[in-house]
Amino acid sequence: MSGFCVEVRSERREANARALRLVDLGVCTHREGFVGGPARAAWVRAEQSRHWFVRRTSEAVLVIEGSPDRLPRDGESLQQWLPGRWGSFRGFEIAVAASPDSAKIAAFVDPLCTRPIFYKTSPGQLLIADKLSTLALNDRGDCAPHWDAVLPAMILGSAYLYHSTTLEGAGEIAAGETVLFDGVQLSSRLSNTMPADEATSPEAVRSDPTGSLKRALEASVRDCWSDGAAALMLSGGLDSRAILALAGDARKAVTLEMSARETELARQIAQAANAEFFALPFPRDEWLHRLQEGYWIAAASRDSEFVNDIGLNQRLAALGIQAIAHGYLFDTLLKGWLIRPRHQHVDLSNTVYGLMGPAGVHFRETTSRASFHADKDVLGLLSEQGKRQAVAQLKVVAASLRPVSEGQFDITFERHILGWVSKQVHYGCYLSWLEGLDLHSPVFHPALWSWYRNSRAEDRYLGKAYRQMLRTLGHPVFGVADANTGAPIGAAEARWTERAQDKLWYRALRVLWRTVRRDKPAPFTDARSGVFRGTEGKALFEFALETLRGNRLFNAAALERALAEFLEGQDRPFEPLMTIAGAAQWQDLLANRHQHSAPQIQEVTPEQPAPPRR
Repeated sequence: MSGFCVEVRSERREANARALRLVDLGVCTHREGFVGGPARAAWVRAEQSRHWFVRRTSEAVLVIEGSPDRLPRDGESLQQWLPGRWGSFRGFEIAVAASPDSAKIAAFVDPLCTRPIFYKTSPGQLLIADKLSTLALNDRGDCAPHWDAVLPAMILGSAYLYHSTTLEGAGEIAAGETVLFDGVQLSSRLSNTMPADEATSPEAVRSDPTGSLKRALEASVRDCWSDGAAALMLSGGLDSRAILALAGDARKAVTLEMSARETELARQIAQAANAEFFALPFPRDEWLHRLQEGYWIAAASRDSEFVNDIGLNQRLAALGIQAIAHGYLFDTLLKGWLIRPRHQHVDLSNTVYGLMGPAGVHFRETTSRASFHADKDVLGLLSEQGKRQAVAQLKVVAASLRPVSEGQFDITFERHILGWVSKQVHYGCYLSWLEGLDLHSPVFHPALWSWYRNSRAEDRYLGKAYRQMLRTLGHPVFGVADANTGAPIGAAEARWTERAQDKLWYRALRVLWRTVRRDKPAPFTDARSGVFRGTEGKALFEFALETLRGNRLFNAAALERALAEFLEGQDRPFEPLMTIAGAAQWQDLLANRHQHSAPQIQEVTPEQPAPPRR
């Protein structure tokens, strides 16, 4: 992905205007720019990328980044091209108007918002960029964290509220939206939706959920992973192996060696699919690296710990791999990860989620943090004012969820996340892949989304139809054990504790057990924490404490106590400290953006393109 920035000034730009500053974690080498009237733009990308389209004249430029189902034809305007488009893409168009001092700008994202675009208007200036941090670096006015968005994101793990960003005054283009600007003023909005797949009709899905899903998945892999040079990100689970099975022989697969067991399973899967297999050692400093650099693209909108695989493009380049395919989001779209049985009793009494009312249950198990104490521990690091503000915003987030149910299932959260993909808690992994790699994404094919929209919740719950479909494929990859279950593919079943949660006897036994239990649970441990007690990790946490010490939303004494406990060997404060560090890094970046100099920042003057960075 690399990055881009568009700037429009209402007054005439000075001749020696400073360069546009672009955040780029992919170490991209190709730079381009455009100047027309009061507008200018710059973008950087990987030299070998095939996922950039640029059409330009002396008075206009159209830039599309990503992989739409097709690119504009000769003579086809943006507004003629956009309706019916699908895939993972975003872009902008600049057209100099009749007057040399005016310009019209269009910025657009795909129907699922898989690649966000942010914008900020201020007196005399419009900025549009792929990252909030890029907006901040180029803003001539004031920049501050939008704490009403940052605080709930710190507790929940992601900024779930649709029309809210963590940069004060900045907006995010909604899923499928095209935002039009006349000069520095927003003039109108247009909307495009994901087209329906005619072969995946409601009748076909309802009468044959397994067969229709098979056909949809076959179409998605065929249409979206046509580049044989692209390697699949392969784990020991079901989703990536399903893509490999449907793709045919002579493919490439890459595994990050998280554990010897899963690496061996991935190797067996690749062998069963006659795929070339590569295993990359898991970096020993991976978690530290995420916290050191992840905030540039996390922007306090989500936990930096989910911004994984930074620099993966450089490691894959040594293997001759410039593009990857992936099974991201299959668990939510096809396997019903976010579906809950209606009326299921969940005890939220010891969590912050209980303050959100009935909607709080949707967030309980979706942060994917290791510690179930993290939510209240993060809240405990805030001042009384910070707590009140955080709780108020948590209630706003809860109120934004439109309740949706189907039969015995609650699909509220599933609908919310899939309505705006970049709000998903694990979206950080997708962001980091975009930094320097072309992505082939079968999950964003309309056949799969038509199947999802037309399927029953009971067929998605626990991956019922999906697992049945995989068994019908009869491919050797499904004879290899699933890393999550230790057995070959089978029908997933809810644990007996989940089935019993609504029973009065079960709830009574839980209360009784808590009353009579005498032995205390073992102290919480986290294997990742050790490196953060070293020089670099300790420095990060100390920086966070000093940065937030004067912030009235945080409790300085509680921060000091958490850091002291962590350095003394307790692991429970580890994740809260990582979350706090991300907020501190964001506050510091915005406060010192004009003095900020880092390898992650590229400076490009559109009038005089700079030489490639070495």
